[in-house]
Amino acid sequence: MTNFLKLAAVMAVLAAALAGSAKPQAAEAPGTERQQARKLMDDGNFKDALAKFRELTLNDETGDSREVAEDFQRALNCLQQLNEMSG
Repeated sequence: MTNFLKLAAVMAVLAAALAGSAKPQAAEAPGTERQQARKLMDDGNFKDALAKFRELTLNDETGDSREVAEDFQRALNCLQQLNEMSG
């Protein structure tokens, strides 16, 4: 089941990226958003952290593939945590 969730997350991210999702209109810098998302995750607020990481992954403006990959991995970790809590 965990592999299914990972596959579903990957496909959702790819589909949204290919669909050309709109750029965020947030005034905050991506670094600040990343820090907020990581703090949410560290605090155990996985649902909100997942939303932030999703936004960071889909709307990357920095062009730093390493950061995007880390955001994606953290988003998958959030999904796993949420799945464990619901089960």
